Amino acid sequence: RRSDADADDLTLTLTLTLTLTLTLTLTLTLTLTLTLTLTLTLALTLTLTLTI
Repeated sequence: RRSDADADDLTLTLTLTLTLTLTLTLTLTLTLTLTLTLTLTLALTLTLTLTI
Protein backbone atom coordinates (compact mmCIF):
# COMPACT_ATOMS: atom_id res chain seq x y z
CA ARG A 1 0.00 0.00 0.00
CA ARG A 2 2.78 2.39 0.93
CA SER A 3 4.74 1.73 -2.24
CA ASP A 4 1.58 2.42 -4.24
CA ALA A 5 1.23 5.81 -2.61
CA ASP A 6 4.90 6.57 -3.31
CA ALA A 7 4.45 5.60 -6.94
CA ASP A 8 1.39 7.86 -7.19
CA ASP A 9 3.36 10.76 -5.70
CA LEU A 10 6.15 10.18 -8.20
CA THR A 11 3.72 10.08 -11.11
CA LEU A 12 2.07 13.29 -9.92
CA THR A 13 5.42 15.02 -9.55
CA LEU A 14 6.52 13.93 -13.02
CA THR A 15 3.22 15.04 -14.53
CA LEU A 16 3.48 18.45 -12.88
CA THR A 17 7.08 18.84 -13.97
CA LEU A 18 6.20 17.96 -17.57
CA THR A 19 3.25 20.34 -17.54
CA LEU A 20 5.40 23.17 -16.22
CA THR A 21 8.12 22.45 -18.76
CA LEU A 22 5.61 22.47 -21.61
CA THR A 23 4.04 25.69 -20.34
CA LEU A 24 7.44 27.38 -20.12
CA THR A 25 8.39 26.14 -23.59
CA LEU A 26 5.14 27.48 -25.04
CA THR A 27 5.60 30.80 -23.28
CA LEU A 28 9.15 31.12 -24.59
CA THR A 29 8.05 30.20 -28.11
CA LEU A 30 5.27 32.80 -28.01
CA THR A 31 7.63 35.43 -26.65
CA LEU A 32 10.17 34.71 -29.38
CA THR A 33 7.48 34.79 -32.05
CA LEU A 34 6.19 38.13 -30.78
CA THR A 35 9.70 39.54 -30.61
CA LEU A 36 10.42 38.44 -34.17
CA THR A 37 7.13 39.86 -35.39
CA LEU A 38 7.85 43.20 -33.72
CA THR A 39 11.37 43.26 -35.12
CA LEU A 40 10.10 42.55 -38.64
CA THR A 41 7.41 45.19 -38.29
CA LEU A 42 9.99 47.76 -37.17
CA ALA A 43 12.32 46.79 -40.00
CA LEU A 44 9.52 47.14 -42.55
CA THR A 45 8.47 50.48 -41.10
CA LEU A 46 12.04 51.78 -41.25
CA THR A 47 12.45 50.52 -44.81
CA LEU A 48 9.23 52.20 -45.91
CA THR A 49 10.14 55.42 -44.12
CA LEU A 50 13.55 55.50 -45.79
CA THR A 51 12.06 54.61 -49.18
CA ILE A 52 9.50 57.42 -48.96
